[in-house]
Amino acid sequence: MDLSWSRQIELWTLVFIRLLSGLVALPVFSDRRFPMLSRVGLAAALAVLLLPGVASPRVPSQLPVGLVWLVVKEAAVGLILGFVALQIFHGMHFAGQVVGFQMGFAVVNVLDPQTQEQVSLMGELQYLVAALLFLTLNGHHLLLTALARSFELVPPFSVTPNPELAPSLIRITAEVFTIGVKVAAPAMAALFLSNVALSIVARTVPQMNIFMVGFPIGIAVGLAAVAYSFPLVSQLFHSLLGQLERDLASVLQLL
Repeated sequence: MDLSWSRQIELWTLVFIRLLSGLVALPVFSDRRFPMLSRVGLAAALAVLLLPGVASPRVPSQLPVGLVWLVVKEAAVGLILGFVALQIFHGMHFAGQVVGFQMGFAVVNVLDPQTQEQVSLMGELQYLVAALLFLTLNGHHLLLTALARSFELVPPFSVTPNPELAPSLIRITAEVFTIGVKVAAPAMAALFLSNVALSIVARTVPQMNIFMVGFPIGIAVGLAAVAYSFPLVSQLFHSLLGQLERDLASVLQLL
């Protein structure tokens, strides 16, 4: 790569912007507990390492105000990749919300340190499980590799979104509900059966205060079902990471 220092700085800036926007949006890296200064440092270091292998097409020696537009497009690439990767976590959180509602936790919320908002207790639990599985299965390696490969498939100065990008992102977003249903299915089935059993008991023993008994039973059954479904969720998460890799590749083809 035979470039002048000014051109190298311009190219490094674009690489840095894409990496930083990706780290701001990607799962785990986007967590508030991951310091912003660490993200900036990691993005800067990765930009230096990746710069020698980044293709640099011939561009005008003096970039006009269009440099701002180039920065916006590079940031969009990183944010789009992060958006795609976050759908798995949104699906897990959705599953936790559904199960928590059926368990009777509709009014029990906790403070999410990432968003500083009140969120579902079971939703936050499933989100943390997703983060643990993500790190255990080297999902962070997958995301960093996707960011690095994005410079091969979509070099700086050549980001031209395809009209098919929006439908592809909509399809990926719709998978949130599919993931949520798959993760929540075992617990939902167990809670349904427990409710049926309690209904039968209420019919046969009308003097029993079924509401006082049903609430703790629902919580116990729900927690037990969630715990016993962890191995199944782990297998599902492994397949979801494979699907994520394919989704990231397809999105990069459309940029």
